[in-house]
Amino acid sequence: MNEWTLFVGRFHPLLVHLPIGFLVLAALFEVVSSWRQSSARSADNGSAPGTPWREAAAAALVAGTACAVAAVATGYLLGHAGGYGGATFDRHQFFGIVTAAAAVATTLVRTIAMLRAPANRPQMAIYRVCLAILMLLVGVTGHLGGTLTHGEGYLSDHAPGFVRSALTRAGILDASASATARLGDQAVVYTAVVEPILRADCIQCHRGEVGSGGLTLDTPAGIRKGGDHGAAVVPGRALSSEIIRRIWLAADDKRAMPPRGRPAMRPSDATILRWWIDQGAPFDKRIADLDVPDEMRPMLEGAVGPLRRGGPRMPTATLGPLDPAAVRAVERAGLSVIRLDDKSSFVEVNAANAGASFSDQSLAALRGIAPHVVWLDLSGTATTDEAAGAIAGLSNLTRLHLNRTRMGDAGLARLGSLQQLEYLNLYGTRVTDAGLQHLAGLRKLKRLYVWQTAVTPAGVERLHAGLPGLQVDTGSKPDSAGTGQ
Repeated sequence: MNEWTLFVGRFHPLLVHLPIGFLVLAALFEVVSSWRQSSARSADNGSAPGTPWREAAAAALVAGTACAVAAVATGYLLGHAGGYGGATFDRHQFFGIVTAAAAVATTLVRTIAMLRAPANRPQMAIYRVCLAILMLLVGVTGHLGGTLTHGEGYLSDHAPGFVRSALTRAGILDASASATARLGDQAVVYTAVVEPILRADCIQCHRGEVGSGGLTLDTPAGIRKGGDHGAAVVPGRALSSEIIRRIWLAADDKRAMPPRGRPAMRPSDATILRWWIDQGAPFDKRIADLDVPDEMRPMLEGAVGPLRRGGPRMPTATLGPLDPAAVRAVERAGLSVIRLDDKSSFVEVNAANAGASFSDQSLAALRGIAPHVVWLDLSGTATTDEAAGAIAGLSNLTRLHLNRTRMGDAGLARLGSLQQLEYLNLYGTRVTDAGLQHLAGLRKLKRLYVWQTAVTPAGVERLHAGLPGLQVDTGSKPDSAGTGQ
């Protein structure tokens, strides 16, 4: 294509809204015209009050038809200039052409009906049926256009249930996507989260056997293979992956992806891709099988619904029901108690509402529900080393937040009994290298945060020697030992 056709094609985003407005106006004017004519006949006054509205409907229909043809022409030029493709693009183009053709046909039917017999109800009824079909086509084409621009589910994600059901039955909304939104941490991360991001922002150019730059991102095999510029995804190393490097380039860089003229990938989606690659870029694992840092939870929950646990698994212990009196005692101490699973009695205990007024003595209230606590969040409280004894009694604890507390080395020395612990946040505490070594016996520990503490790289290395699978986040760039973030 030459420069003139590319120039004209880029008017499509400007023109595409005009036919929608004019055609919808035509339908509204026609409804008002019919209603006024019906009222006049009922009054038997012989007048024709619907005529001005009928003329307005005719003018809007002609204008909408002309704009629809122009939008289709410019859309064709834009779509075939490169950078677009995929099933959504193909459907949007098809329905756009059908909508323009239906607008032309509706205009012809109306013109013939008015010329032959303005008062002939059967012929006008045919025209109104055509107009109703045209409105349906406008809606479908507009939905597909919005999906192409803003991603899958942009309009339908928050639609009422009956609307989503109708769209699913009509084949406009993918039934699997509808079900995914309720899977939570049981969703397969690639299918439910990663693939929709790639489909919305990347697959238009990188699909099939003719992917741009030799790269195809519409299948796991294509992702693993990479393209002309190297490995698109390096499992476990997002910063070495070409796809991440291209996404984070400045918008004015001609190597940036998506290319100029296309909406940039949302920062949250780019962050999800980086997290997925750092987790090993798995294609078959569930979110529950991966480590989900706190900052990732809102992004993932936006795609699959509430996550029950983040990374840590539920304990295998079988417990009886919670004692309501014991739960009330914990709540009176300023703690929130939240059930994590309807099928078990495991709970999360959170001191968010207590704040700095929360004291070590308040933790004594946990004694009555100790086996049931799998997640304890004491972030920002006045908790000190004295609280470690009560915490150590929580035998099934898998996740512990002590960030921004007064916990130190003496407290960590008493936490060696937490053999189920998988996540520990010590950000902003008084912990040093000496205290860190008390954690060497926690064989299930997977994630440790030690930002803004007195812990040194040497101390992390010593801990990592005994727990080689542990990821220690120090707030700095990861090193060869697997520390940092």
